[in-house]
Amino acid sequence: MTIDCNQAGIGCISQFGYTGVSTWGYPVDPAGNNCTNYVAFRLARNGATNPGRLGDAHEWAANAAAKGFAVNQTPAVGSVAWFSASSSWAPGTGHVAYVEAVSGGTLSLSDSNYQGGSKRWRVSAGEAAYPNGFIHIKDVGAPAPIGDGTFVARQGSGEVYVMAGDSPVYVSTWDAFGGPKPVQVLPAAQFDALRPEPADGTFIFGTRTGRVFSVAGGAPVYLSNWNNVGGQAGKRVVGVDDWAIDNAGHPLSHLRQRPKDGAFLGSSPSGRVFVIAGGAPLYVSNWNHIGGPRPVAPVDDWSVDNAGHPESHLDPVPQNGYYLNAQPSGRVFITAWGAPLHLSNWAHVGGQAGKPIVTVDDWAVDNAGHPASHLVARPYDGNFLVGRPSGRVFRVAGGSPIYVSSWDRVGGPQPTVSVDDWAIDQAGHPLSHLLKFPADGTLLRARPSNVRWQVNGGQRSTSPGEGGIVVDEVGLGRVPLRPATSTPNRGGTPGSGTPGGGTPGSGTPGSSTGSGSTPNGPSSSSGPRLCTVPRLAGLTVRAAKTRLVRNGCRLGAITYVGRKNPRADKVVSVKRRVGVRLARGASVAVTVRR
Repeated sequence: MTIDCNQAGIGCISQFGYTGVSTWGYPVDPAGNNCTNYVAFRLARNGATNPGRLGDAHEWAANAAAKGFAVNQTPAVGSVAWFSASSSWAPGTGHVAYVEAVSGGTLSLSDSNYQGGSKRWRVSAGEAAYPNGFIHIKDVGAPAPIGDGTFVARQGSGEVYVMAGDSPVYVSTWDAFGGPKPVQVLPAAQFDALRPEPADGTFIFGTRTGRVFSVAGGAPVYLSNWNNVGGQAGKRVVGVDDWAIDNAGHPLSHLRQRPKDGAFLGSSPSGRVFVIAGGAPLYVSNWNHIGGPRPVAPVDDWSVDNAGHPESHLDPVPQNGYYLNAQPSGRVFITAWGAPLHLSNWAHVGGQAGKPIVTVDDWAVDNAGHPASHLVARPYDGNFLVGRPSGRVFRVAGGSPIYVSSWDRVGGPQPTVSVDDWAIDQAGHPLSHLLKFPADGTLLRARPSNVRWQVNGGQRSTSPGEGGIVVDEVGLGRVPLRPATSTPNRGGTPGSGTPGGGTPGSGTPGSSTGSGSTPNGPSSSSGPRLCTVPRLAGLTVRAAKTRLVRNGCRLGAITYVGRKNPRADKVVSVKRRVGVRLARGASVAVTVRR
């Protein structure tokens, strides 16, 4: 289903002369909306006489049939699209709409809703919002089709269009066609009933550049070589103004910027099939996975393989916030920064209503990261997620979610994507598409300390230098520190600073007698035999110096950053790797933030 217009008042249907006044005695809301009244108005405008009371919307089919009107499954221009009380589109109340156009299995409808506004929309057979039947009270003959290449204008409007695939494509200048041409002026109702975009499989070329595009899901998809689609012979080819192609997505162009969701692309010459989700082509490995074969729009492999190129009019990964209904498993995923994150419960994101949902093949989700899937295995680094329903914020770093306790620590508020708390809390689970800890080699810049860390094997250690993904120090706390390596000490933990219950160099190694010696031989009064670089980040200069001495080292050169403030001076980085063992008395240079 595609909604072309949706307004709270009657703005979407006023172009048909509707003013919200009661017709045949049907009531309207304060804005003039009511489905039965609007359809009655359109029927009366077609020349129908009042058939007598047909009741509420869900009663129209039975009551119309009782009055001798045809009710069947065949749509026609001017017929009434009827939805039963059990339909998913209007459960409980039923609904009626007016059929503006019929193109193959796709209907163009307009409607009014009591306290629900007005709409113009399109729906195809097989979709949940397709009508349950059609009531024929005063159908109108469909106008003769207008041929490709015909120039048309809407009555009362100065814009000119060229017909392509039964749709009017905007002409910005006559120069694109070698000068002015005859123009057929269409009544407003006839123009508005034309296809909003050219039919799939129509080929258009820019008259000034010669570029060729295949229309797929309403969008122009670049064709690099006619041979890739079996040649030009027998194809529906129309010249259009390059402006319309370059401005696809503009209302006047009548071309979509990206193919509509759910459109299927038949990519040639490879023979691969893709379904569009959030502007990106997701691979379909087997028709049976999504309910059987569907019509496909022919496109060039070049555009699929170069998704993201401006000419392709395809995105390399789905846009954020799309819901992928993966089949045949039935699992649901939310697209977030290129990756599919599992949704465990619709209630966590406020329910299913109004969400953009696209049915895709399990293969594309399970093979995220494969070039054909057009999904990435992990969300792109540096972007932000909001867990629902908790509202917690996380930054993706090395494929892992790092908690953000305050926006101030990451430079202020940033764009986010709402995802299920489950995916964050279960980071590391294959369905979450998030890592428990950042990937090996990930560099992180903690705020507010400004210490840079490197992650390897799920542990972090300081890494002097510039750069790194800025993260909140609070969230970084869940990534374990890599234990420092030091000379073993009797009865204690290596690198703990309290081997055997005593302090190195304190005269009390292993016991309180002061007469023992370390396993390395010398008495404790002489201190450690080697210099083991300790962790100094966050210490004052005085405290850092004391810790260095206790570990057999000495304080080396100090590089100051910022304005001098002795009370606030803190070590932010060390020039040597924490845990490295050096000769006794080796100097250790540090950087201090003032």
